[in-house]
Amino acid sequence: MLGALVLVAGLFFADSIGVVLRLLPPSVLGVILAVGGLELAVGTASGGGDRGDRYVMVLTAGPSIWNMGVGYAAGLALWHAHRRGWLRA
Repeated sequence: MLGALVLVAGLFFADSIGVVLRLLPPSVLGVILAVGGLELAVGTASGGGDRGDRYVMVLTAGPSIWNMGVGYAAGLALWHAHRRGWLRA
């Protein structure tokens, strides 16, 4: 439900949301992103997946901070390497 709301807001109200986000200080936006990241991290801490999956996730996060395309390519390559047994964690 929340995903659909965000999708609709982004598609139809992108300019208005951009104005609202520009009114907030960058430190507040950073806190919002940090809390969102922590919420996502809690889902992985519950033991879902094996150790190798978490290893691939952490190694994908590094390049993704720098460049999303490079992070995607690295994550895809690491995932395939893990599935084929070339990567051991």
